[in-house]
Formats: sequence, C-alpha cells, structure tokens
Amino acid sequence: MVVPMIQSLRPGAEVNGQRLNQVRLNNDDMAITWQPRNKANGQPLQKSPIQRQIENAFPELASGLHLPRFARVEAPSEDVSGGDIADSIPPTLCRGSPAA
Repeated sequence: MVVPMIQSLRPGAEVNGQRLNQVRLNNDDMAITWQPRNKANGQPLQKSPIQRQIENAFPELASGLHLPRFARVEAPSEDVSGGDIADSIPPTLCRGSPAA
C-alpha cells in the first residue's frame, strides 16, 4: 500500500489491527507492507520460510512434542489399601524388609 509520508508509521507499528513489518520510502511516498495476524492470539497467519524449513526437518518441533506438559492431581482415583498414607517410617526401614 502506498501512502503519503507519515512519520509515525514505522516497522512494528499497529495500523488497523495489523502490524507493519516493512516501510519503504520513495521520495514523498511510503510503501508499507504488513503481516496478517490471527485476531484471537496475535500470532502471524503465515510462517516465515526458515520456520517452514525447520518444521519440515523436525516435525516434533511443529507438533510441540518438545514442550513439557504439566498436570495437577485433583483427587486420588481410589483409596489407599497398602497401609497408612501418613506413615512416618519409610518402607525400606520397616521390619521384615530385605534391607533390615
């Protein structure tokens, strides 16, 4: 898009909900380009060529398998039947164990 020169239009500026990624000056005119973004999370809709090459070479990166997964235990699934859950003696020090 070609517009008259405006000083506040710089790469990285938000214009009409889009982020400018290139501004070229030609005499008194500015040619601006922007990268389309997802309105929900702000991520780019198109990936850069190097990002596409990396994801083709390493599909586990594209699928997110390298990221840790965290979980939270809400409640135990069943009652404890192996003894007292709050026993202060570790199992290796109990009588009758092979270590004793």
